[in-house]
Amino acid sequence: MEQFCLTMRGINKTYGSAAAVQDVDFSVRHGEVHALIGENGAGKSTLLNILSGVRAADSGEIQVEGQTILMKNPLSARQAGIAMIHQELQHVPELSVAQNMFSWQAADPVPGPVRG
Repeated sequence: MEQFCLTMRGINKTYGSAAAVQDVDFSVRHGEVHALIGENGAGKSTLLNILSGVRAADSGEIQVEGQTILMKNPLSARQAGIAMIHQELQHVPELSVAQNMFSWQAADPVPGPVRG
């Protein structure tokens, strides 16, 4: 059986009676790049907020390297090697794309793996 570095299974999140994310499955292998595309309100941000520990899923499972992880908060997600980089982040023109992406680590290091 092939192992994914990240797997989200059966992720659900509601706000009141509105389903923001409904039964989402999402898996990523090492070295893959994915894009979440959809209209406003489709659940993209909600799904990433669940993955990064900002919001809790109502149900479902997240696995990192085959181990089930409970994303209680952003710190627990970062300790599992997951962090969200917001698109509004100001970049430093003198740094490469990779240096800009990982520059947050120097300012606020948290023990745990960095996945990429």
